[in-house]
Amino acid sequence: MKQLRYQISIHASVQEVWNTMLQPDTYKDWVAVSWPGSFYTGNWEKDASIRFISHNGSGTLARIKDIIPYNKINAEHIAVLHPGGVEDSTSDLARGWTGTTEQYKFTERNKETVLQVDIHTHPAWESMFDRGWPAALQQLKMICEKNHN
Repeated sequence: MKQLRYQISIHASVQEVWNTMLQPDTYKDWVAVSWPGSFYTGNWEKDASIRFISHNGSGTLARIKDIIPYNKINAEHIAVLHPGGVEDSTSDLARGWTGTTEQYKFTERNKETVLQVDIHTHPAWESMFDRGWPAALQQLKMICEKNHN
């Protein structure tokens, strides 16, 4: 497994960053730059399942392992989703994806929020994350700072 880290400072309160990152409408806005048409269904609550769905109906199924509002979220991917929402945890693709974890940490300092994303994944997914997360975080920053001013 490979450990990846992405971080950004956003000139907005931790509540603004948290809400912009997680609310369904604004989630679609910031992820669109890297994963156009993506959205999620489910709830950001401990032990809840969340479906991260792409424009073609495929995606991933994750379980929220831990959540502390305005502080951190830990999620573990437990299956891939095929178009139509069919869950798969047994194919080669699924076995290479399941067990991927994501942690989001929010720290407010000097009127800025530092958002750190830590991902533990199979090396095959590294380039997708490296292409997607930096641009998505820049988009999140732009949305938060535009709304903040």
